Amino acid sequence: MTDDLSHELNRLYQEQILGAEKREQVLEQTDAVLAKARQLLNPRRQFMNWARSEQGQAWKIDQFERQGGQCARCQKCFSSLQEVEIHHVRSLHDLGRQANHPENYRLLCTLCNRQLGTAFDATL
Repeated sequence: MTDDLSHELNRLYQEQILGAEKREQVLEQTDAVLAKARQLLNPRRQFMNWARSEQGQAWKIDQFERQGGQCARCQKCFSSLQEVEIHHVRSLHDLGRQANHPENYRLLCTLCNRQLGTAFDATL
């Protein structure tokens, strides 16, 4: 009887160890999946993916024409689309994913974009 009880306790103990190891594996896998999801949902990454997309490039060309080929802040004339940067009027820092809408973008020269950073400029 004691032998049966001892074997049963040993079996349960082994199951507990295996269960704990499996739990750790599942937690590690879950953490990896969550990290990947957070990266994919990162507003900056979403913006960069959009800006490189056909839709983003089409918006950039259209906006370039709407702005008359000029920086929305200093009015410097651009000679090409390679000189322009897409600027968030309301920053990702302030609004997160809500800032990623074309109505919130303006084309700026590199200098103006760097000077503004995440600051809000109501004139844009």
